Amino acid sequence: GPGCEKTVLSFDLRELFLSLYGYLSDPGPGFNNLFHSMAGGLGGNFYGTVILCLSPLDFIFSFVPLRSVPDALYFMILFKIGLCGVSACFYLSHKDGTGLSAPAAVLFSCCYALMSYNIMYYVAPMWYDCVIMLPLIALSLEKIIAGKKSPSFIVLTAICLIDDYYIAYMVVIALIIYFVFRSAEEGTGIREFIVRSLRFAIHGLTACGTAMFVILPACLDLQRGKMAESANTAAVLAIKNSLFDVLRSFIPGSYAGFDFNASPNSYCGTIVTILTIIWFIYGKKNIKARLAGLFVIAIYFVSFIVGPIDRMWHGFRDPISFSVRYAFTFSFFMILFASRGYRTAAGALKRLPGLVKRSAVALIFILSSFELFYNSRSVLTGIAREAGHAAYEDYLKTVDIYDHLLSVNDLHNDGTYGRIANTTRFSGFDGSLFGYSGFSRFSSSYNYHVSKLFGDLGFGSINNGIGVKGMTPASIGLFDTGYVISLSDEATDLYEPVYEYNGYELLKNTCSLPFAYAINDSIDPLIFGSDPYLNQNIVYDELFGCREGTGNDIYTEVILTAAGKEEYLPEGVDSSEKYIFTAEKSGHYFLGVEHMNEVVYAYEFRDENGNLKPLNIIRDYVLDDEKTGEYGNGMYSFCTDLGYLEEGSRHILTLMSSNDEIGESRVYYYNDDLFEKIVSDVNGFGIKEIGKKGIVLSGTVSEETDVIVTLPFEEGYSVYVDGVKTCYGSYRDTLMKVHVGQGTHEITIGYFPPGLKAGILISFISVIISVIYLYAGRKSSLRSAET
Repeated sequence: GPGCEKTVLSFDLRELFLSLYGYLSDPGPGFNNLFHSMAGGLGGNFYGTVILCLSPLDFIFSFVPLRSVPDALYFMILFKIGLCGVSACFYLSHKDGTGLSAPAAVLFSCCYALMSYNIMYYVAPMWYDCVIMLPLIALSLEKIIAGKKSPSFIVLTAICLIDDYYIAYMVVIALIIYFVFRSAEEGTGIREFIVRSLRFAIHGLTACGTAMFVILPACLDLQRGKMAESANTAAVLAIKNSLFDVLRSFIPGSYAGFDFNASPNSYCGTIVTILTIIWFIYGKKNIKARLAGLFVIAIYFVSFIVGPIDRMWHGFRDPISFSVRYAFTFSFFMILFASRGYRTAAGALKRLPGLVKRSAVALIFILSSFELFYNSRSVLTGIAREAGHAAYEDYLKTVDIYDHLLSVNDLHNDGTYGRIANTTRFSGFDGSLFGYSGFSRFSSSYNYHVSKLFGDLGFGSINNGIGVKGMTPASIGLFDTGYVISLSDEATDLYEPVYEYNGYELLKNTCSLPFAYAINDSIDPLIFGSDPYLNQNIVYDELFGCREGTGNDIYTEVILTAAGKEEYLPEGVDSSEKYIFTAEKSGHYFLGVEHMNEVVYAYEFRDENGNLKPLNIIRDYVLDDEKTGEYGNGMYSFCTDLGYLEEGSRHILTLMSSNDEIGESRVYYYNDDLFEKIVSDVNGFGIKEIGKKGIVLSGTVSEETDVIVTLPFEEGYSVYVDGVKTCYGSYRDTLMKVHVGQGTHEITIGYFPPGLKAGILISFISVIISVIYLYAGRKSSLRSAET
């Protein structure tokens, strides 16, 4: 908290959400708004990220200075956890809910607010909104269960879907289960159940329709990311957890972890578990209700254990970390059943003296409070052990560094626009956090084709994230990279130093292609292989005619001669290989090592607490006894600059690894003269204007040609050439390609999220239908009353 050494920033709260709050605070210059952003990757649709990761309450960060965001986050998390308790207490004490006495409602609402789910997933604070909404929507559903219409159900469900459609999807499934359970508990007949089910469906569909301005663009956004071909790489498990793992999650102090197949965060208080068991065993009334309750428990246990059922809860996709994201709905049902058990226990204790009963209640409150505190502390300790928390000092230092680096006059006064590549990062989305056009990006809403192209070119890229570890001048040069931010001791002479501050250096990339450029006659794209250097050769061949094998290659492979392995390995090194090679030309040489993906992500041992931990792989590259780079978990570094080597010089390259697998290694000569010639000869389109509404480009071509615009190829862009709207194509399904005729042209590019207009129309129609449906019922009721 405020004043402490550590911040709340951990896991996705640091990697993603912090960056989005920083974006709200200051999106930075350029084509940045709530619909479109240039902050990460190549830019593109930002609406999908906003509606997935930000809630209405989060817009308060628009008024919070970046330095104070961690403090504001701390209070926001506490506030939302408190609201979880308030909404649960309102449901539990309301006559249409469980109608519990005030002490019991307060006890169970504390269990709901401090359940393991809320403590564990504070790193994804937008999920709290649906946890808050669930009891309120369930209360509004009671009217439909009673055979009435419920305007509040439509409104609250629509708000929930608008707030966070992804977790709201799980809330909707839970509400269907709730409706069936309560109908069984009320003894609703089959005919009446069908009628009420239809009414429930009408309410749900109109609520869904009202939220369509969020849902439809979100679904279309998923088509470029998670739903894209081969985008989902998580393993499909038939059995996700064992029954023992699920039962163990009810024990206070149990820690599930963030792994894909971690056990559910089911704990919400031992008193809740005990009272639920009491109701199932000793509840004397309504055997159908208890059978229905057992059926609900069975549904959740099967979901926790069976992989395909778990996937249904997650939109038929495997989640990336954050296992069993619907576990809070199970805790809600447990508390619901415990409220029945409380009545059963209270009925049995009626004959006891009042003092004994009050003492028992007080004792339960005290014990439950200590237990909830112990469990919360244990979970937070587990998070700190697994993911760590960013230190306040490091956060403030980084904010200060970027304030200085980004305020350098050269960045704003040289009349150019250029993306910034940061080889070191604080979050997974630093461009968004600090307000500049960068490459690093981390989000569940992503463009799969961009991530794939970047990975093929050697960038540190996975489906939902991009980093520039492994970049080369030629790879970042394709995407209008004006500057590089690097640690001073990692800076390379391939870039021009501009400014150094507190261990960081701002470097100017003097050799980069412009934001848009004319290309040669396109040839059919070749299939990329696993070698990023050869893939870069292919791209420059396709775009600029650098034909492979003609001496016009950006990279030329050097012959490596194996020189054996080290007999005595340094501490922490399990494998070491040596190679000898000769520099045939003077220039920079690059090393490439095969990406050992299956090893990096292997879970191979358990810690002292029995938790699965990832194999810690560190690989060092040593050239002539001088370390030049390293490769490890989370670094994804494919490419390393070995430095400038003189023609005819002989070198020894040593690769060391803390794992016995290193991967195939190659060394390439980098033809910087050829790259500089391409940059100098390219026919570029300069940026005439760039702002929140779009980009205006201008340039001249001597013949009819295609122009590559380094924006992602995706729906939503509007492109005008000389004022005439024009269709645009793609290069490798990744970059925008615009065809222009001979002469001078002005290209204007705007953006509006695909599906948003149709979604707004559907939402408007749904609101009208809802009003008519609800008003018609009210009018007929009034006529009946008058009669």
